Amino acid sequence: MKNYFIGQGTWIAAQFDTLEEMLAYHKAMPELDRHFCTLYDCRAHKYASGWAVTWSWYDKSDPWRDWT
Repeated sequence: MKNYFIGQGTWIAAQFDTLEEMLAYHKAMPELDRHFCTLYDCRAHKYASGWAVTWSWYDKSDPWRDWT
């Protein structure tokens, strides 16, 4: 498994080597897929909901949460 991936439901939709690649892929996804997915940063042990990442483009918030 690569360090970054996007999950939809119970499956991995795409895997990436860099965070930048993952964020670019997420931005290009269809709107509903982009909203209802989860982005995972395995290196930093963080995840973010797709809708939160999209919203962070507008309000510059930090959508990432630590794994618990």
